[in-house]
Amino acid sequence: MRGLQGCDGSIMLKSRSKKGERDAKPMSYSLRGFHEVERIKAKLEDECPLTVSCADIIIMAARDAVYLTNGPRFPVETGRRDGKVSSCVDAENDLAPPNANIVDLKTYFSVKNLSWKDLVVLSGSHTIGRAQCNAFAPDRLYNNSGKGVQDPTLDKAYAPELRERCEPGNEKDETRVDMDPKSPYEFDLSYYRDVLSNRTLFVSDQALLDDKLTRDYVARMAAAESTEEYFHDYAAAMINMGRMEVLTGDNGEIRKICSAYVD
Repeated sequence: MRGLQGCDGSIMLKSRSKKGERDAKPMSYSLRGFHEVERIKAKLEDECPLTVSCADIIIMAARDAVYLTNGPRFPVETGRRDGKVSSCVDAENDLAPPNANIVDLKTYFSVKNLSWKDLVVLSGSHTIGRAQCNAFAPDRLYNNSGKGVQDPTLDKAYAPELRERCEPGNEKDETRVDMDPKSPYEFDLSYYRDVLSNRTLFVSDQALLDDKLTRDYVARMAAAESTEEYFHDYAAAMINMGRMEVLTGDNGEIRKICSAYVD
């Protein structure tokens, strides 16, 4: 199997047969804003045709989104080229699902040459954004481990709030819930306090407490009075992820339209 590629813009590719990366469950539950990438690409094509890749646009847009929510400003490397293949199967096999345990999470990251620290630091991105009920409610609220019960690790006072938003038994529930309800539009340390208080949406968030290294980091960030250390760590982790299996030189292409069809 070819396997999921790295930072090559392949997430933007469309598939008429619904077999592209963006059709995979981990993606379809969470990713939006494709039109914004296309809008940026169109402006760039007007100014400097076939010069800036979709892959570079995505990484720079992520950087700016973090900064605009009062997160760190950090340099990003450019020069990536765009991949030509996008596979739903590869995405579902190679990306950690929202119900992954800590052993699986560390394995998924390790395969891509990312460390346990990259894992716990990048998980902090959940301080911004929303998640669909169908991505977390089955495992956290209604059928944990297939037993028809609520996840016992979920805060007992927080669970009723989530149940009010997410219908039981509705696997297509696209209602969106803030991942960090205290400050959903602020890039801060609230996520780590939520993890420590058992008030997160995903099993994979809660799983950070099941390993000493990740748990200690969560506890340190939850108690931190300043974001300085975390912002430094986040910048480093983003750079690490941005180097993941990139295409350069004669490999790949620079697409004129990011959301081209692969079939």
